[in-house]
Amino acid sequence: MKAKRLMIQGTSSDAGKSLIVAGLCRVFADRGQKVFPFKSQNMALNSYITASGDEMSRAQVVQAEASRRLPDPRMNPILLKPVGEAQSHVVIKGQFVASTTAAEYYDYKIKLKPVIHDIFQEISQENEVILIEGAGSPAEINLNDHDIVNMGMARIADAPVLLVADIDRGGVFAQIYGTIALMNEEDRARIKGVIINKFRGDISLLQSGIEMIENLTHVPIVGVVPYIDLAIDSEDSIALESVSTQMDPQKAIDVAILMLDKMSNFSDFQSLTVYEDVSVRYVKHIQQLKNPDVLIIPGTEDIHSNYQKILAYKETINLLLAQGTRVIAFNTGVCFLSETVQLSHDRVIPGLGLVSGQATLLETVEITQVDPDDNQQALGGSITQRVQLDHDGDGEPFIQADDYQEGLNYHNHLIMGTQLNGLFQNLSWSRHYFNQIRRTKGLEEMEQPKLSYMEFKNREYDKLANHLLEHLDMKVIEEMMECSEEG
Repeated sequence: MKAKRLMIQGTSSDAGKSLIVAGLCRVFADRGQKVFPFKSQNMALNSYITASGDEMSRAQVVQAEASRRLPDPRMNPILLKPVGEAQSHVVIKGQFVASTTAAEYYDYKIKLKPVIHDIFQEISQENEVILIEGAGSPAEINLNDHDIVNMGMARIADAPVLLVADIDRGGVFAQIYGTIALMNEEDRARIKGVIINKFRGDISLLQSGIEMIENLTHVPIVGVVPYIDLAIDSEDSIALESVSTQMDPQKAIDVAILMLDKMSNFSDFQSLTVYEDVSVRYVKHIQQLKNPDVLIIPGTEDIHSNYQKILAYKETINLLLAQGTRVIAFNTGVCFLSETVQLSHDRVIPGLGLVSGQATLLETVEITQVDPDDNQQALGGSITQRVQLDHDGDGEPFIQADDYQEGLNYHNHLIMGTQLNGLFQNLSWSRHYFNQIRRTKGLEEMEQPKLSYMEFKNREYDKLANHLLEHLDMKVIEEMMECSEEG
């Protein structure tokens, strides 16, 4: 017997597909079912490295966690990572395979349909429920011929489709009607229901519109989901449009993150949420920098287009260091700490010069797993090395485990650089680091958070699942899935 399956598509990007899938994953997992989230192709800067060294989208990691499953690269067989100048890295089944332009990939992806088909058949035999996420909109009529992520994927999976529309953007009924009207008859028949998402206001005022759109499309509205505030990792840079640029005055420690173009793995900083004395803000202009306790230089998939922006902060950063501000660079951001950065054999750009020596951008990504010690004092985890640091001076490695060294640590954490993923999820190390800052400010030390970041996230997944159970007609949704199993 093959798994029950349901596909969630959206009228646009950021309609809420990922969170709807994550919430449903938790709903079915809590019923004791073996759930598998799936997105055939994802374009995202926010990626995750599994314990086996495979790279996949953060959104499917969130959905895996909501399903109470370990991340599996088959959940996201194709990952596209934009790297600048209309180029994307293509990651297939967790491994980098090529760098292509959009036009090159458009011709190439038709060859990937058998790969998607085989993976889907495999996971259908292993699981009880598969929840499939689409990408963008299924009404991109210029791309439908080669589609493998929206209705093309629904055909591969023979799956019924729920369409998610974002009422917060405005024009929700036009979104629904236009999307359905642009589909061919076969694809239109797959849409079994619509979810109106991110609703704010009095639902009674919406009721007449719901009746009219159901009459026009002959597709039922299976739920109106009110907007909900959730602290769940985002994969989409759209999320950065609404981040705070101001320090929370109720918190003792000010962490400022430089806002870079094509910022990578920004969701790593979401784990700072669990530290109740830490305020996190993003700096878009030099005037916003002010006097943070910690300045973070994040990674970017496009070093070349960001280095002038970084250099504009050089004088200010040196003044801040003299005043005691700490600087941490992550992932490819570590290259900016050096005097120079070797981008290619014939391309060298200046860095901030905070440490002596040169950084070299590697042609291939090296992934290393380092085990922490039992009490978590020694750092470990997944290290995604894209930059080789050749530095001089009195600095120490950031990580030193057996015969492995990584990163740099100058002047007792004043300047640090690391390509370790998820640093702030280490409660022991992070609390020690923030307590160092508290001591310099004359404040008492604090104990580490009672909740781990994973426990914190599980609380958010439960909140999301309960929210969907309250506002979706689960009986109708389950009937759709029963039909998919029979098919």
